[in-house]
Amino acid sequence: MALRDRWRSPDDQRRAGKLMIGLGAVGVVVAVFGTVVGWVFVGQIATASDDSLEVTVQTLDAVDDTIDLAEVVLVSTVDAVDALAGTVTALSASFESGTDAIDDIAALADTLGPSLTDAGETVRTLERVGGQVDSVLDAVSSLPVVPSYDSE
Repeated sequence: MALRDRWRSPDDQRRAGKLMIGLGAVGVVVAVFGTVVGWVFVGQIATASDDSLEVTVQTLDAVDDTIDLAEVVLVSTVDAVDALAGTVTALSASFESGTDAIDDIAALADTLGPSLTDAGETVRTLERVGGQVDSVLDAVSSLPVVPSYDSE
């Protein structure tokens, strides 16, 4: 018997029809199961994606906060460097003033040294003149009309 002739009888055709209906029902059940599994899988992917996006947003917020903090630190650093520059400028001016004062004191010492030497010589000269005046007064006091003079 040929394969073509095997399915020609009404019983065989009925069996083939029932087989096709059974296969169709199994296909529908598999399709519904696949749809449910796919729907659950897509839901899990959506939840995971939402979680990932939330973590990404939190990370971007943290990066934004870090950039803001870095800006504050940078501004503070610039202010500190500006203050340091002002301090160094003031210190430089103080050193210049100190140097000028030391130069003035050195010039005063250069002027005062010879002046003190001259003053010392003047005092010695005055001492000699005073001694001579004492001698003259002693000599004059030895005269009988003049009162006595004691140089001590």
